Amino acid sequence: GINAEYGNSNSKSKFEPAWKHSFLAYGQALESENDKKTELRELVKQIEVSVRAMQASVQSIHSDSNALETIRVSFDKEMAAIRDLFVKLGQVLAPGEYYRFKQSWQNHIRDLTTLLVLQHWLTANELLTLPLVATKLGMSVGDEDQVFTVELEDYLYGVACVPSELERLAINSVTRGDYETPMRIATFVKSLYAAFRLLNLKNDFLRRKYDGIKYSVQKIEAIQYDLQIRNLVQNDAPTSTLATE
Repeated sequence: GINAEYGNSNSKSKFEPAWKHSFLAYGQALESENDKKTELRELVKQIEVSVRAMQASVQSIHSDSNALETIRVSFDKEMAAIRDLFVKLGQVLAPGEYYRFKQSWQNHIRDLTTLLVLQHWLTANELLTLPLVATKLGMSVGDEDQVFTVELEDYLYGVACVPSELERLAINSVTRGDYETPMRIATFVKSLYAAFRLLNLKNDFLRRKYDGIKYSVQKIEAIQYDLQIRNLVQNDAPTSTLATE
């Protein structure tokens, strides 16, 4: 009969507690997961606030030739907060969850790389290396003992964003009558472009950023040439970095 085919009431009561227990566990797991995601979102939002403050601070280079000290103070303050927030993020993540949630903060690491590289060039006139970027962020470069790392592709992406900001600075420097800065920018950006040409870029987003460097070089060289033909700077008759392209 029906009971024989589908099981009697006793068999139903035998299996029902197991199903209920499983779904109670699922519910608890979902709640725990949602709590973790909420906590991560809040911490990442705080990182974003600090990144935006640094981005706002660095914009002063376009209007104030004496902005470096203001930028340093702002960066020191925000970087201390950011390092602390990444420590808290690491405490929320369980072992092995880094790559699961990586996209939540990846763009911020790229933006921070751009900001730190730009600030370092403004003060030291040289490129900030990957290990030094990681140190400033309180992270590592491929160290399995640390939760957060600055990955090579993210570092290169951040570096590749710098020339567009320097291109803008070159234009604004000329407007202020500062002809030396555009020449320094030209030397650095052309050297950076030559360095990127050594890379065999398979990653599409990195390839697009590399193309962006090329366009920045073209615009900066145009500024450089204009300054030279007007005898506003010494004419060393530089060869275009793009001549062999």
